[in-house]
Amino acid sequence: MSVENNPIEWVRIAELDLSSAHHLFKTHHPNPLEIVCFHSQQAAEKVLKCFLVMQNIDFPKTHDLNELWKMCLSVKEQ
Repeated sequence: MSVENNPIEWVRIAELDLSSAHHLFKTHHPNPLEIVCFHSQQAAEKVLKCFLVMQNIDFPKTHDLNELWKMCLSVKEQ
């Protein structure tokens, strides 16, 4: 199974992004908010993609959270 189709791997990497964001926020002063936000966005993106993988839905190569969120919502409507 490839990384792209492995929900456990998506969650593992999302947790790394979230942990990195938290660490940077707590330990760096002034806070590197651009980097904290970047890692937070990456974590959210990976969790959404994990959900889509679990639903066997192909998704485009995108970083657009709104697009991914709409795809996730469409699962509920089916």
